[in-house]
Amino acid sequence: MTPLERAARAIARMDAEFTYGTACTDADRAACELEWREYLANVCAVLTAIREPNNRMIGAGRVVLQEGERKTVEAYQAMIDAMLEEG
Repeated sequence: MTPLERAARAIARMDAEFTYGTACTDADRAACELEWREYLANVCAVLTAIREPNNRMIGAGRVVLQEGERKTVEAYQAMIDAMLEEG
């Protein structure tokens, strides 16, 4: 599963919870998740909007990369974590 698909499926599940509210069942979430492709444009729009890292994200990635080689995944995750922490 690609990151885009994972993100689209997550939005689909959230949409089910919004649509069905507290009565949302696992079956409702699964049914909405089957239509994940309908959410791809939203996912791409969000990723395009946040494509450029801010200084906090760059700093978080730099710290991880300075700890050693082959830390690309950890740097990427640290940058995303920094963005999420900012809200």
